[in-house]
Amino acid sequence: QWQKMKKLSDNISYLESSDNPLSAEVVMIKRKKITIFYDCGASDEAYKFITNCKDNKIVILSHFHADHAKNAFRLNVPIYCSKYTLKKIPKGMLYENGEDFKIYDFPSFHAKGCLALYLPDEKILMIGDAIYPRDGTYYNLSIINNQIEFLNQIDINYILISHKKQFVYRKDVIINFLLNLKKSFLKGENVKEVLYGKY
Repeated sequence: QWQKMKKLSDNISYLESSDNPLSAEVVMIKRKKITIFYDCGASDEAYKFITNCKDNKIVILSHFHADHAKNAFRLNVPIYCSKYTLKKIPKGMLYENGEDFKIYDFPSFHAKGCLALYLPDEKILMIGDAIYPRDGTYYNLSIINNQIEFLNQIDINYILISHKKQFVYRKDVIINFLLNLKKSFLKGENVKEVLYGKY
């Protein structure tokens, strides 16, 4: 499956996700002093997308799952990750913030050690798979509350979420999705259907 590269702005472009092999979107962000890749995927195309960039660069891993992180094992660039992801990818290093980007531990049911990347200039937040359930069904009410609180506290217009046909969402759409998820959870409904049906 051929992966397309798409442009979000002059400074941000991304390689689409693929199903065979399963490989997440890889986002390239040009900053003043460095080029950041959010996730590095699992496909050869994702690997080339990163290695063909000759800038001073780093990779920030959203989490340790292979479709987001497999290429980390063959890349020769600094790999920023969370403390938990370091256990799975020992060649990584604990993340640090830059002047024009910030990295946050993001509350998630999907996997331990999820990181979000915030671009203050563009008011964009990238969260990978963090709002997906674990194993297709598992949610946690306190984490839903933590996610809503986190997103309400940060100055963002758009949120980027992996593996969806639509990659970029307005903040209010995601907040409403989480509020609906919370309502369904409290009513004891099948929250899996809410996730895949309404968004």
